[in-house]
Amino acid sequence: LGLPGISGAALAASVRAARPGIGIVFASGRNELPTLPGTGRTVLLRKPYDGAAIAAALRSTRPGV
Repeated sequence: LGLPGISGAALAASVRAARPGIGIVFASGRNELPTLPGTGRTVLLRKPYDGAAIAAALRSTRPGV
């Protein structure tokens, strides 16, 4: 969950602060998810993954799914 200059968790928290209901997908080899504010779903996409897994993760973050 690391990016140059900011962690993935910090970036996601910043996005959630602006858009509380947005879904977040983390792609990581780790097992833990950060706790984020807001009401959107947070999904962990474990590496390695393929296109079908990416599509399923994105679909699962949509409201009502």
